[in-house]
Amino acid sequence: MGIDRRSFLTASARVILTVTTIGGKQFAQAAGARSPERPWQQAFEEKSADPRIRAMAFAILAPNVFNLQPWLAELPGDDRLLLHCDPARRLPQCDREDRETVISFGNFLELLRMAAAQDGYRLEITAFPEGEPYPSLDARPIASVRFIKEGAAKDPLFASVLKRRTCKLPFDQAKPVEGRVLTQLSAAGLAGTHLQASNDDALVARLRRIASDAIQIEKSTSRINLEKVAITRIGPAEIEAIPDGIALRGPMVESAVDTGVLSRAQLAIPDSIASQNEINNYRRLCDTAKAYVWLSTGGNKRADQLAAGRDWLRLHLKATELGVAFEPQSPALNDYPEMRALLTSVHETLSIPNGQRVQMLGRLGYAPQSAEAARWPVETRILPA
Repeated sequence: MGIDRRSFLTASARVILTVTTIGGKQFAQAAGARSPERPWQQAFEEKSADPRIRAMAFAILAPNVFNLQPWLAELPGDDRLLLHCDPARRLPQCDREDRETVISFGNFLELLRMAAAQDGYRLEITAFPEGEPYPSLDARPIASVRFIKEGAAKDPLFASVLKRRTCKLPFDQAKPVEGRVLTQLSAAGLAGTHLQASNDDALVARLRRIASDAIQIEKSTSRINLEKVAITRIGPAEIEAIPDGIALRGPMVESAVDTGVLSRAQLAIPDSIASQNEINNYRRLCDTAKAYVWLSTGGNKRADQLAAGRDWLRLHLKATELGVAFEPQSPALNDYPEMRALLTSVHETLSIPNGQRVQMLGRLGYAPQSAEAARWPVETRILPA
């Protein structure tokens, strides 16, 4: 490819490893003066002469599994973009076959397409041009993208891009998600997936329970829990230094850190106070769900997973346009041995036909707008020429 990608990735991994081992004050020094939320403001301000970088400034804001931002772009010539997965950002325990990671790339590619169209460019996207990697992603590109300065149609959902948030707050219990709102979600312009949604009390209660059971399994399965703990950033200094992964912040977090109740070491112990608080907080969020929405596909090939990502992004933007708060609840959809019975239960509860796969499940409700998720600046997601 004309680049030393391996050296770049290895160096990046070493930087991350070094930063995660130093203390809070050193975190801020290592990161320098930057806001982890700044890329949300920079998207509209990006002045690069390269339309690929201008589109990427929006695409990096796409939702993605545990906010790991697994994308790396190579920019050959003046109109092509090769999209790769950063191997250091895979989740070999939680996401053994990279299903959720591929969905994340579907989110990215759809937002890239929307941003390019806003800028007057049509995208010609070829998924997995060197073949679909199984059972896990490898060095082959996720997609080859060509930017064409003609025939671009602007997407009305683009107006919601900078308002979109993954809600981490409890939903208003006095405000139901009405059936007409669920029907309006179907106007998101989906293709390649089957959308269903429900505010039926009995079904919502069963899905709440499944989501609660899933977090308990996730936490009590040591290798899964440890993988999540390794990508958890605790407090503003860590989040600023490493603006990816699972972010824990706020006055209660800082108080728990100061008293020694909260740390990565404590989160690694399933029955610690920190771990039990994590489980209980997640369950409280589950219990406020007013409706659920899910996407399924006819199979579980890479093309199905990319389609699920594309449509999930569009669904989330449509919910944002409608003023509905939105949070994916994916643990029960993971396919590792300890979770398999619950994955089967999801399909049975939702009456999914044999051979089809639920790719995404999310709770809906109403809540104040959450803060932006931290993001790496766009230039850090581009491979050196």
